[in-house]
Amino acid sequence: MWRVYEKVKRLLSLVLIACGAWAPTAAVAKSYLNAEFRMAVEIPRGTATCRRAPAEHDHGINLYLDKGPSGCASLESRRYVGLGGGYNASEEASPEAALGDICHLFGATQMAAPSGLSISGLLSASCRANLPDKVWIDIHVAAQNCDRGDEADINYEATLHTTGEHLEADLVRFRSFLNGVELLTDCAPNPPP
Repeated sequence: MWRVYEKVKRLLSLVLIACGAWAPTAAVAKSYLNAEFRMAVEIPRGTATCRRAPAEHDHGINLYLDKGPSGCASLESRRYVGLGGGYNASEEASPEAALGDICHLFGATQMAAPSGLSISGLLSASCRANLPDKVWIDIHVAAQNCDRGDEADINYEATLHTTGEHLEADLVRFRSFLNGVELLTDCAPNPPP
């Protein structure tokens, strides 16, 4: 019951922030809220982001892990963590199916992802792709909401885009990012391992 109360309280705070009815204080980080896909994440103060233009359909947000400027022009050449959502139009039956062949795209070498990665405690699947340039590494984590029983209507994906040099430190930040994601669904989280 307490967990439901906290989620409702958090949702109301995020809605008020998104509507501009309540301005956060200097001590509070900014928040990203996507009401359509029912997901939210806090943005640490001073973090540069890549968000879609206002005229485009908003599927998520990327938070840069460096001190460069905001904007999407340099997304593939900078380290970041990202969260995205989309409708399960192709009716994938599991997070593994939702992940698909993303870790094989663009000639990447697929490897096992680090263990224990999940989005908001939901059943998740993950993979690691070492990109052909031998510089960039992508770690993808997929999950689904469960509002319609066996057939999820939303797929979620979180991404870490980093280099071998920064992998260990950025993985710690990615785990923290994943733990901070709030999915406003009726799903019960996985039991702790």
